[in-house]
Amino acid sequence: MTECNGLPLTFSSLGRRKIRADFDGGWLTSDAGSALLREVDGRIGLIDAMAACIPDPRQAAKITHDLRTMLAQRVLANAATWRPK
Repeated sequence: MTECNGLPLTFSSLGRRKIRADFDGGWLTSDAGSALLREVDGRIGLIDAMAACIPDPRQAAKITHDLRTMLAQRVLANAATWRPK
């Protein structure tokens, strides 16, 4: 039988903001897994490793969003089942 506890999960801070997940109900979201994925990626560096393997032939002076940022957005969006239309 599954045993559940009500202890909150504490993630790394985001700037001055503390991130915490608890399971006492209230407002719910289907996207909470994205915060967990960001935390895991921050620990293992998967997106950084992927970005390091992909050459970026764009002109640096004309870039608004770097390759790592775009890759992170796409990976997390796909994991959250957000698909381009």
